[in-house]
Amino acid sequence: GLRGVYVFTTGHYENLVISGCYIHNVNWNWTKSDAEESYFDRLDELGKDGVAEVDSVFVYERGGIIFNTASGSSPCWLENVWVENNTIEKVSRSGVFMTSNWIKKIGVAWGVNPYCDDDHGYYPSKNVNFVGNKINLTGGDGLVMIGVKGGYFERNVSYHANFLGRSGTANVGMWPISSSDIVMQYNEAAYCHLANGGADGEGFDIDCAENGTTIQYNYSHNNEGGFLLMCDTADGHKVSKDHVVRFNLSVNDATRKSGQAVLMTTNVTAKTEIYNNTFIIPDDGRVLLYTFGGSTENITFTNNIISGNAKITAATGKDHKGYKNIKFVNNVLTGGAKETTIDGVTFSGTKTNDPKFQNASCTDYKDRAKMIAAFTPTAKIDGASNIANNGGKDINGSTFSAPFYGAVKY
Repeated sequence: GLRGVYVFTTGHYENLVISGCYIHNVNWNWTKSDAEESYFDRLDELGKDGVAEVDSVFVYERGGIIFNTASGSSPCWLENVWVENNTIEKVSRSGVFMTSNWIKKIGVAWGVNPYCDDDHGYYPSKNVNFVGNKINLTGGDGLVMIGVKGGYFERNVSYHANFLGRSGTANVGMWPISSSDIVMQYNEAAYCHLANGGADGEGFDIDCAENGTTIQYNYSHNNEGGFLLMCDTADGHKVSKDHVVRFNLSVNDATRKSGQAVLMTTNVTAKTEIYNNTFIIPDDGRVLLYTFGGSTENITFTNNIISGNAKITAATGKDHKGYKNIKFVNNVLTGGAKETTIDGVTFSGTKTNDPKFQNASCTDYKDRAKMIAAFTPTAKIDGASNIANNGGKDINGSTFSAPFYGAVKY
């Protein structure tokens, strides 16, 4: 079969729950025996040599739990959707994928509706929630929302997205597109691949034509493509605005190393606030921020801890148009991290104090709590900026009143 669970509506459908399902081996073929359980247990070390070619139908609307709508003369959408506490593994292409034929925006391929603006000719699904799902080994993406107004990705785990990979395909762990007011919080995204010519490979993504995306309290690690992709089309950025990335921990992301960055961007012009994150970057030539196409504009970095012998910015993508109004204000650069002189990027208030993490050598990557504890600062660093509407708690859920650096309260 091509789908584990398929939801298809020809109109307006409300109040749907898909909960507690185990969905596996959907359109997924292996040359090794599935009885070799130790092979899957040790997948990180053994790589992908056990993967066979999937069939020729390798498109987004295939996989574990798939949503779509009719494309007739009447608008279709879903409302009050809960996809919760499901386990999905070894599916191709997508783990959980929501789309519609009525959610086209400027610069977005999906949809056949005659879009005018978000209130005219656009029919997003509403109140969509992906909560507590465990996704492992997807041929493409882990979890995707397309055309949603008001949605949560919360407490999901995505391991080994983009595992099959193919030239011309681009996948990450979790992402929305053509949506508004999406919150991604308390998730873990790890081991996303860049296999067989596939692209992206990040844990998270703020994609095209997005309004008001918040990425907070997440743990990202060991993704080949990096922690976060921010991208738009040449036209899509015209309707994108107001994103926040805060209180996230990224450890050992961008494991492809050469030419890879923890934050990858293209055609980003929406105002984006990136603050109180902790980025742990190994000393092997990786960079924090890299634009590979178009321009990258209007991003402010504040109160972040950036640790590791890494450059902060690079701009060597063949088609890039550089940076504009990128500000680093009151961040901690430690462990060899250094400011990079490049047009369009400014630095002010940079600290070089050692935060003295509790256990900077910790590599128990799959233990979220242990890794957050390991990268909790034990040395107080004064001078962090006050930021309004900051959510009032750190990655552990601990409340605070005074500002601090990084994802975890000192």
